[in-house]
Amino acid sequence: MKHIGLSDLVGEHILSRVSIMHDTLWRYATYDNKIRCTVVKFVLDGIEYMVVEDTIDNYHTYMGHIIQMNKLSDVPRGQPVIAKMRDNGSETLDIINKHTGKVILSIGTDYIGDSYPYFVAEFIPENLDNKITNAKEDK
Repeated sequence: MKHIGLSDLVGEHILSRVSIMHDTLWRYATYDNKIRCTVVKFVLDGIEYMVVEDTIDNYHTYMGHIIQMNKLSDVPRGQPVIAKMRDNGSETLDIINKHTGKVILSIGTDYIGDSYPYFVAEFIPENLDNKITNAKEDK
């Protein structure tokens, strides 16, 4: 596992899996209490990534680290995408359908310079060309 930045993911990829869930995890900095937060897992080019929301007080939330997890051996068929940073001053990465130009997944932090920044975790599966399926099912 290693920590990477959003800009490390900019470019063309194959997106093959996305899940967004709510979980209770230990707080990053102190490990003294558990927090309820959003966890995003996705697979680009056969590598699984995890992003965890860092919530301070439920009014101020940020994207925590992006953790590069594992290279998967059984990767589902995927969607060609282009990952690019938003140019509106936020620290948000949009993963865009290469064929239609529609956003499939957004992760990051919006309103960085504002009093109330918030964690962005949005998955829009209807913007995929096809359903992302397991490659074994396509035989």
